Amino acid sequence: MRPPRRALAVLIAAATLTPAMIGASATTAAPAQAITAPTATAAEPTSVTITIAPAQGAVVHPGEDLPLTVSVDNGTDQTLMSPTVTIGMSDDTLSDSAELASWLRPSDEVLAESDAESSGMPDDAHTVATVELPSLAGGTSSVTPVTVPAASLGLDTAEWGAQGLVASLISDGAVVSAARSTTVLVTGETPRSPLGIAMPITTPASSLGLIPSEMLAVYTGPGGMLTRSLDAALSHNVAIALDPKILVSIRVLGSSAPTSALDWLERLSGATNEIFALPYSDADITAQAQLGVNPFLAPLSFADAIDPADFTATAPTPTPTPREGEDTPSAEPSTEPSGEPTADTGVPTLDELLAWPYSLSGIAWPAPGLVSAPVLPAFTANGFGTTIVSGSNIAPADSAQPSASGVAGEMALLVADTELNSAVSDAITARRESDWQAAMARATAAAAVAADESTPRALLAALPREWPSTASYLNATLSALEQLPFVSSVGLRALSDASAPELTVGETGESPERLAAVANLLERETALTGFSTAVADPATITGPERASLLALLDVAWIPEDEAWRAAVGEDLARTREILDSVSVVESTSVLVVGGSAQFPVTVQNSYTQPVTLTVNLLPSNGRLVVDESVDVTIDAASSSTVLVPVNAHVGNGAVDVQITLTTSAGVQLGSPVTIPVNVQADWEGLGAALLGAAILLFFGFGIFRNIRRRRRERAAGENPESDDESTTPAEVVTGVEGQADVDESESPRG
Repeated sequence: MRPPRRALAVLIAAATLTPAMIGASATTAAPAQAITAPTATAAEPTSVTITIAPAQGAVVHPGEDLPLTVSVDNGTDQTLMSPTVTIGMSDDTLSDSAELASWLRPSDEVLAESDAESSGMPDDAHTVATVELPSLAGGTSSVTPVTVPAASLGLDTAEWGAQGLVASLISDGAVVSAARSTTVLVTGETPRSPLGIAMPITTPASSLGLIPSEMLAVYTGPGGMLTRSLDAALSHNVAIALDPKILVSIRVLGSSAPTSALDWLERLSGATNEIFALPYSDADITAQAQLGVNPFLAPLSFADAIDPADFTATAPTPTPTPREGEDTPSAEPSTEPSGEPTADTGVPTLDELLAWPYSLSGIAWPAPGLVSAPVLPAFTANGFGTTIVSGSNIAPADSAQPSASGVAGEMALLVADTELNSAVSDAITARRESDWQAAMARATAAAAVAADESTPRALLAALPREWPSTASYLNATLSALEQLPFVSSVGLRALSDASAPELTVGETGESPERLAAVANLLERETALTGFSTAVADPATITGPERASLLALLDVAWIPEDEAWRAAVGEDLARTREILDSVSVVESTSVLVVGGSAQFPVTVQNSYTQPVTLTVNLLPSNGRLVVDESVDVTIDAASSSTVLVPVNAHVGNGAVDVQITLTTSAGVQLGSPVTIPVNVQADWEGLGAALLGAAILLFFGFGIFRNIRRRRRERAAGENPESDDESTTPAEVVTGVEGQADVDESESPRG
């Protein structure tokens, strides 16, 4: 820390510059974000904003003038009369990340102290220049180049580091708006901080599970977003985070894929960058972890999107044996295709569609700022050993910025620097040159602060998923970072290999509202999976529906919450139509008259495929008996009347019959339908059956009594009354034997 320079600044005459001297120019542009100071008469911020930034890089050397760009946007409908801009510089070097953050985002108390009496200067800054601007009409903007002479800066050339800049816009005796920026004084050789950059290669958020061919042609064509991204990645030392959706969308098209898309894949295959995989469609794994989804969702099938004709290999036409009188064909076989496919059609499998020789594995890059400690075990369980997190995820959030490498329990962390990441994101998505300059000034200061620590702190910049508005800002941002004299570009592997202190991840997660919407999508997919068991190949439903679900979970949707909720609503409505496409056609009532009958049930199938299901009837009472359920297959976009066998023999009356449709897996389709039934039982037939049974029993009982009586009479005739003399049992047995002998002797011979 060096002593304050306000006294020195007083001795140095701060030049008062006029627009004629600095060449002020007026243009129309979108308003830039800047710190808005309260005016002397109102506590509410105005819609007039000012931006200040170094014009030719954010680095200044001793003895050099400091070129700046001052942009003013008048968003009101009133003319800003004769405004004056006061430019100041911090009294001291911003020596750490906390001081840098405090300078760039001052408290309300500090802003309130910067009034017109102090020329809009805070207590820890001094004035280096004053610029008079012409009046600015409402709804217009001005961009004014300003050069501050080296003598007015009053820099201490003995100490290098980040210096704060401030600009206050004063009109009618009040500070209308204020903005802050930075520059970096480089006095010679400086320490270098390792800087790793993770760059996503994805496509804009969409509800489509695959990128259509016509969009692939645009994205990979000249100037297309995928072309611009790959150009930038191949030109710089960045780690590519690749969305497998791009690979699959190209590969499923086979030979019909756009030539530019195939060329893009070929260029990617030759990249020397580190490459790791994002979840398919960059799906939100944080929400899945918070909802207990395990394993995380992954694609199931893309067979429905593949046309085998795009993968059919053809064999050369065999040379036929010439007939007598025909010319002898060439000895070489014909190379004209015969049109007949070979045995190996070359249709890729799911694994082949997703495959890529990634140089890094097990890296999770969830939505920035939403990772909480409770989800890390779920990440580990799903094979992720390293997680990229924002500095704001580290608790406490207001502590000093940690190094790029850390650990939290079993999880390795790659921590994106908060200030650097925010600045780089703003730079890549800048809408105009002055906005890009302001963002890069902040990024440069963040890198300088890290390098100026006792041990240069490693840095990670995780580029945003949002697409840059112009290709030049993406390339310009990466080039500017790599050319900083106090950073050295490294890969993610090098950052991971550095010593890693224990860090604490905060508890901030995704909002309950978003989680509820995601839960609805997951519940709907479960219902669709059940519905798929009604068709011949369930993968024709589960495959594309899973891909669509993953597309709706794309983290690129998170900043566009309103658009995402609209897309979710449309998808839920679309899938509800699928679930309701198979149903029972309701009937007012059915009359069942006596005995066995056929109960008619009409089933409507408005789905695009035939469905096979079982028709089940459940009567509310015993007047109607259902013999069995009936299986039926109904063609696509048609209806069929199914006859279910029933019986009605008990009594007359009303019966409510509940009809359900189930698949072979027992999954119910649609809601049950209840049909009232009027039963007229067959009493005549039942009465005749009972009377016949009674007559049969009557005559049967009489015959039984007659047979029994005759048997008793026969038994009595064969046993006459015995003599009074008693005989012993031995005698009875003997008499019987003697009689037997007599009978035998009297029997005729031979």
